[in-house]
Amino acid sequence: MLIAQPGLPANVDGVIVPVGPHSVFYYAAETFNDFTLRLQFRLSGPIGPLGRPIDNSGIFLRFHAPHSNGPDLPTNIDPALQQNVHDDAAWVAAYTGFEIQIDENAAPDGADKHRTGAVYNVPTGPGGLQNFAPASFLKPGDWNDVEITAKNHRYTVSINNKQTTDFTNPRSNIVTDAPGLPLRLRGLTFSEDPLSGYIGVQAHTGNVAFRNIRIKRL
Repeated sequence: MLIAQPGLPANVDGVIVPVGPHSVFYYAAETFNDFTLRLQFRLSGPIGPLGRPIDNSGIFLRFHAPHSNGPDLPTNIDPALQQNVHDDAAWVAAYTGFEIQIDENAAPDGADKHRTGAVYNVPTGPGGLQNFAPASFLKPGDWNDVEITAKNHRYTVSINNKQTTDFTNPRSNIVTDAPGLPLRLRGLTFSEDPLSGYIGVQAHTGNVAFRNIRIKRL
């Protein structure tokens, strides 16, 4: 089990490890093409002004290994991205992969593209790029089941057996983050980009726990 709170030591299967203010824990031993990923996560609270847990975390898919500099980084094409990565290598995961969001408050604006179960910051609704439906209300202390399937460039996500999103990356020059990389450079399999394909989880806000992380190649 992984329990991570930004800025404080984390407990990873009983081992205490340091955690920065914005961190990603990733499986460095292997990279992946198509897969189904299953795991459980638990929110800790407290409850915020909107009546929902304040926790903010995520699950990162198909990204480059986080490192601060080097000629191989796609973020070198933009000075703003390059500076952010230099200051905090965890941004490599956010910029080069996709994040399945965990945030019941959908900070900062309440938009569905920032809500639990969405592909973070990818537009939803009419004319959007992902078909999103919110998960049922999540309570602090409960373990929640997640299943994510990535096949080719299509991502489907279910939380507690309810599908929350279906997103196919158009691999275009659309940029969904500011600053950010175009979609054609994000979420690449290791067959397309030998430096990509890593899987990980985020420590951002609150104290989110993860356990039973399993992955099956397709």
